[in-house]
Amino acid sequence: MTIFFSGDPHFCHFNVIRFGNRPYQTYWEMNDAIIKNWNSVVQPEDTVYLLGDIGIGKRWEIVKCAFELSGTIHWILGNHDKKAKGWAELKKRFASISTYKEIKVNDPEADYRGNKYQKIVLFHYPIHSWNGMHYGAWHLHSHTHGTFFVKDNKILDVGMDCWGCIPVSYERVKMYMAHRKFVAVDGHGKKGDYRTGLK
Repeated sequence: MTIFFSGDPHFCHFNVIRFGNRPYQTYWEMNDAIIKNWNSVVQPEDTVYLLGDIGIGKRWEIVKCAFELSGTIHWILGNHDKKAKGWAELKKRFASISTYKEIKVNDPEADYRGNKYQKIVLFHYPIHSWNGMHYGAWHLHSHTHGTFFVKDNKILDVGMDCWGCIPVSYERVKMYMAHRKFVAVDGHGKKGDYRTGLK
């Protein structure tokens, strides 16, 4: 079993082709390509964490796309999921639906507070200071379509537009994080005053 991460498929959303700089002419072409790309790497026994914004458009088309995706999928809700999260069909499709999730990935090479797993904080939006970051936890997000980047820290946009409209594996994320260094951005575990002075 392989673990994958993705986000922002925006099924049936024509405008995302333009602002996401996606190489498609119609949203039907985009839908088909995303499903094909997804299923080319994700097997039925794999697990995928989908970090929001499943689609914008006709209910039946979005639901159809969701059921054509391979793997056990956990859906972390995004800002464009307000209507879709209530659809009974999608509730049956996903293994879990939440607005925020923390997971532990078993990894013999990891060392999270003396444990052989990697802690990962999953949220649709990028977080500046997340739970466990001082101990090596990663933060994965989507939402920004490749336009948000910080120089340091273990944070990564796993949205479709950063990875050629294809899910990214845990191993690829791990390789990326190996080259990132931790920088404290708050007062946890480090002396200093990070307050703005505002009352």
